[in-house]
Amino acid sequence: MEIDNITIRKRRTNDSIDSSFTSQRTEFRRHSLPDLSIGYDSDTDELREEIKNLQKKLDSANGEIDNLNYEIHTLTKKIKDQQKTIENLKKLATESNTSIKKYNSTKKILKRQLRKDFIDNSLDDLNSSFRELQIRNDNLIQSKQSQTCSQIQKQFLQNIDNKCIKSQMLSQDNNTRTKIYTLNQPSTNKERKNNFKGKYS
Repeated sequence: MEIDNITIRKRRTNDSIDSSFTSQRTEFRRHSLPDLSIGYDSDTDELREEIKNLQKKLDSANGEIDNLNYEIHTLTKKIKDQQKTIENLKKLATESNTSIKKYNSTKKILKRQLRKDFIDNSLDDLNSSFRELQIRNDNLIQSKQSQTCSQIQKQFLQNIDNKCIKSQMLSQDNNTRTKIYTLNQPSTNKERKNNFKGKYS
């Protein structure tokens, strides 16, 4: 099969459409409508006025539609902005909740730590106070012991002194008694006899 003799045509595009067809369509449209520029009678004038009024109404309706479209556009923009703000607020709320939870957890940890520190400090204070009391008690015991020892020594010394004094006094009394007795005794046998006679006579 020979391919050299085959010719390939390009497809018709919109640019390649015959302009005569469009010109014919516009010419047909122009001739199909009545020429309102030429006044035939009162009916045509009324129709013309009615068409003008309808055109005005159409223009006003188009203006209202444009205004509504603009308002719809602004409202949709506001809605989008509100949605963004709502999303941001939700994010902030979740972040604040997480931060509150973290704060509460850290607060609980701090409370526990403070309680532990307080208990430790109170125990240290109690231990120190107990040690001080022990030291004071030991000092008091030592002072009492020393006082009792000194009192016992004093009493012992006083007793010894009293005993010495009593012994001295007794020795003195004995000496005096012996002296008196020796003085009262007669020196000779005659005196003894005379004294005996005097007692029993």
